[in-house]
Amino acid sequence: MSEWVSPNILLTILNGDEKGRIVLAGPKSPVIIGRGEDAQIKLSPRDQSIRRKHAYLRCDSSGWELSEIPPSINTPLVNGVPQACSALKNGDVIQLGATRIRVSVVSRQIQQFCCIVCKEDVSNLANSDGRALELADAAVYVCDEHVVKSAELVGQSIGRYELCSLLGQGGAGVVFRVYDRSTARLLALKRLTDLKSVEQIRRFDAEMLALKELRHTNIIRFVDWGTDADGLPFLVTEYAPEGNLGDLASKWGFRLPPRLARDLLVAVLDGLRFVHDSNRIHRDIKPQNILLRVAADGQPSPHYIPKIADFGLVKILDGVPITRPNEAAGTIGYVAPEQIINMRGVDARADIYSTGTTFYVLLCGSLPLELPGEDNQPEQLRRVLHDDRIPIQRRAPDVPARLAVALDRACQREFTLRFASADEFQRALNETL
Repeated sequence: MSEWVSPNILLTILNGDEKGRIVLAGPKSPVIIGRGEDAQIKLSPRDQSIRRKHAYLRCDSSGWELSEIPPSINTPLVNGVPQACSALKNGDVIQLGATRIRVSVVSRQIQQFCCIVCKEDVSNLANSDGRALELADAAVYVCDEHVVKSAELVGQSIGRYELCSLLGQGGAGVVFRVYDRSTARLLALKRLTDLKSVEQIRRFDAEMLALKELRHTNIIRFVDWGTDADGLPFLVTEYAPEGNLGDLASKWGFRLPPRLARDLLVAVLDGLRFVHDSNRIHRDIKPQNILLRVAADGQPSPHYIPKIADFGLVKILDGVPITRPNEAAGTIGYVAPEQIINMRGVDARADIYSTGTTFYVLLCGSLPLELPGEDNQPEQLRRVLHDDRIPIQRRAPDVPARLAVALDRACQREFTLRFASADEFQRALNETL
């Protein structure tokens, strides 16, 4: 094992509007925490018990310290105890007003990262770029001996990333599982394959920008970007070894246990709310775009962490439009009707529809409406636009009534009848089981 000092502190918000948001702070200067515009770590303005400048973090030779900013109103709590000034250690929970924050920090202590196969210590490599703490809940580590590569990819690489296997391929890009030997990390790499399409290049750039800015437990983590020897851009993210929601549901014959489905949906909505609060709409939520990690919490049964991925169709509200007039994109069956009519004009309710449809499918194995085959796309579109949705209990009577009501509302053809926001959808779910 190796001893190293981390210059960073990682804060994860545990409750409220920003649940799951991750903030990384460095040691160069004091960091102000509050809900004011001039706070370096700005918390939700809706938490009125947090002052505009509530507390600050600073790092010195002895480690990280949290101090309140006078006057003394709502003194910060550290592990439930009021603390005007407190040294912080890994695992502490800070409470500012009604907001709770978990601390991840390494200060002159041993931090170990191990190969997922043989448990060999790879800590020296893991922090060779100084990002081990930042990626602690996102990285997968493996030693040289246990890197598995497809025969056809042996010896191939993109930049410093060695190709291990093909994860997916589409019209504009290809996704590989890759190995970064310098850090012992398994990662996912998406490379654009068509430099002739200005639109595809703009979408790729929009996806990269979104992932760089959206740091959240339930959003796939950005790691790196670059261009290969042929000038093709690529994007590197965390690798989710447990596959996607469709893979998980298939193990249950697409009859996912309602409790598991509900817990996963609540977590997905945490991530989706964060996307929407950042002034973005995803526009392509479906089972294949919700990836899965298993939390290392020592529980006897797996605790899955869903991660929203593939921001290739992301819309930035009030930004420069990428979509051409009258153009539609998305996945038939999951795409909201209004997205077919006016892809530029959709709001958060389009993602609510796609998310509700995704979990409808996980619970009963069918879409909320009957669609013909792909060879009859005009009829598919007509039914998406005009047919009523089938209540989920008609297909899966064992789905609890309140959960069924919530999903049926999310899948309504008319967007004014759906939940207005991820937060409203989540509140309804909290009353279901």
